[in-house]
Formats: sequence, structure tokens, C-alpha cells
Amino acid sequence: MGNEEKKPKKKGTAKRERVDAETLAVALAKAIDDKKGERIEVLDLRGLTIWADFFVIASAAVRIQIQAMAEETMRRAKEAGCKKQSAEGLQDSDWILIDFADVVVHLMTHESRDFYRLEKLWGDAPKISWNTETNETEKE
Repeated sequence: MGNEEKKPKKKGTAKRERVDAETLAVALAKAIDDKKGERIEVLDLRGLTIWADFFVIASAAVRIQIQAMAEETMRRAKEAGCKKQSAEGLQDSDWILIDFADVVVHLMTHESRDFYRLEKLWGDAPKISWNTETNETEKE
């Protein structure tokens, strides 16, 4: 038993530890900010629903910008060890939804956001304020 050989790990196969949902939500908000997303909000849905802990909601003037924001959020989530469960609207849509299980990202054109008003629908959800300079979060 003591003579068993350890199999060498393949390069790049080390598993990353998955970040918690709040940390992921804030990181994705920052990714959206890096792509010039506007009106970025992180809503804490814990205790309000069982299917997601956080919503990240943001908007931009044009579809191509929300597509760039979506690509960046998926890249950053992957770097954090989180894979998307599903994505809707990635091709030619005014509303892109990306589901990372505990965190759901909604990226919309300004017109769609003003029409659907998710913040009003989830008005009971506390907002998590995030600071791109200090990396701190605090609940409002």
C-alpha cells in the first residue's frame, strides 16, 4: 500500500474553490462596470425566493454593449470557478439573462429595463452597494 504511485495531475486541471454567491454577485457587477454598464444594482433575494440568492441588474443604450457585458460576466464567473447554468437572449435581444445558479444576471437595454422594472417587482429585496475602488460591500 505504501508503494502506490501518485498519478501526476494534468496541467490546468486543478479545481478552483467556488466563491460564495454574494462575492460572485459583486464581482459580476464590477465586470459589468468595467464594460461601462449603467444603473448597476445587486439585489439580495435571500429569504424572498428559493431559486436565486442575488440578482445583478444593469443596462446599456444598445444591444451590442449588453452583449459585451454578458461576455465579460461569463468570463469572470468562469475565472471564479462558476459555470453558467443557462443563458437567454445572447443573440439579438434587448434582455440577456444569465443564470449562475445562486446569482442571476439581467442585462437590458434602457427601454427594456424601464418597461419591465425588475427593481419594482423585487422592491422588498435589499440592495447590496458595491464599491469598485475598495472592494467592500454593505447592505442598504
